[in-house]
Parts: sequence; C-alpha cells; structure tokens
Amino acid sequence: MDPADFRDDRALMGGLRASPVREADELAVRAVDTARKYKKRGSEASALCLLAEVAAAGQPPDSSAAAGVYVQAIVLAHELGMRPLVAQCHARLAALNQRMGQRDQARDHLISAVTMFREMDMPF
Repeated sequence: MDPADFRDDRALMGGLRASPVREADELAVRAVDTARKYKKRGSEASALCLLAEVAAAGQPPDSSAAAGVYVQAIVLAHELGMRPLVAQCHARLAALNQRMGQRDQARDHLISAVTMFREMDMPF
C-alpha cells in the first residue's frame, strides 16, 4: 500500500467495503499498519473504524474484537478532534452492542452519536 493511498480515505474505505470479508480484513489490517508506519494518525483512526466494521461483518462476526477496535478508533479520533468519525464509530458500536444484546451500552453509544451529529448539524 502506497502512502499516497491515504490522500482519500473514502476511496480506501469504499474499496475495502466492496471486497470479500477475508480480503477486506487483510486490507484493513494493512491500512492500519501502513498508517502507523507513516505516522498518519487520522488515517489510522479511519482504518481502525473500518477494521472494526469488517470484524463485525464477518461470518461469524467477531463482535468482541470489533467492539474493542471501535473503542480504539473512538479514542484516537477523539484525540485528533475528528468528531464526525467519533460519532460514526459510536453509531456503529451502538448497532453492534444491540446485536450482542448489550442494550445499555447500545443506548449510551447511540445517545453519544446522536448528540454529536446534532452538535455538528450533520444528518444521522
């Protein structure tokens, strides 16, 4: 993966979402590793969110790993002031918690996501 790939995280994410899950997982791990290697912390946060999404989409889903990686993405994105990404990760983590039967955690993450999206005047 070339560092230039990080110029547009949306293109990287779109390509990964279109891949089969195993390939998407490998690419997401490479994206995280490359972002860390080149100290592209914003790209790292985006790649972590995507890695969590891929883990959650697996057959069977690796829900506990996905939840942990979403938390890593939230922490890093928060440190970097990437509020839209923080809100997206909270929303995705809420959905994951709901599927896992963790309703209290799901509600808390959903409230965080909705609050942040409203504060940023962004659609949810």
